[in-house]
Amino acid sequence: MLAGALLGGRWGFTSVLVWVLLGVFGLPVFAQGRAGIFELVGPTGGFKVGFMACAFLVGWLTERTENSFAKTAVIMFVSLMIIYIMGLLGLMGHFAYFQHKILTLKVAVSLAVIPFLPYDIIKTLLAAYVGVKVRRALNRNEIAGRR
Repeated sequence: MLAGALLGGRWGFTSVLVWVLLGVFGLPVFAQGRAGIFELVGPTGGFKVGFMACAFLVGWLTERTENSFAKTAVIMFVSLMIIYIMGLLGLMGHFAYFQHKILTLKVAVSLAVIPFLPYDIIKTLLAAYVGVKVRRALNRNEIAGRR
């Protein structure tokens, strides 16, 4: 979210894409030092794709709206829902295709959303706050318009 808010849609997406590609090509940049192509088709692969979509959406929308905490927070919470949706689809698809087990939406949400929701809310609010403050500082120095 912060990458999108600070870098804009195109460069926010690109920065997250580079992170994903670094991990896919073997650098241990994912959770618990994991890496490899399996990370994209594994249980958390949908979340990684969601991160890219989130960075683009946050960046694209924040470029087009006023720089306020409330609007930025709403944009980021909408993008958080997109991360969750893409992540849940990836998790359920992984279980269906690779594990040959049906993972219900209720179970998937209880495994992949509920435990992380309080922290994600806090991180989203912090990202909105920091994003607005940094963008204001960049705009004051006429740096933000040079994306």
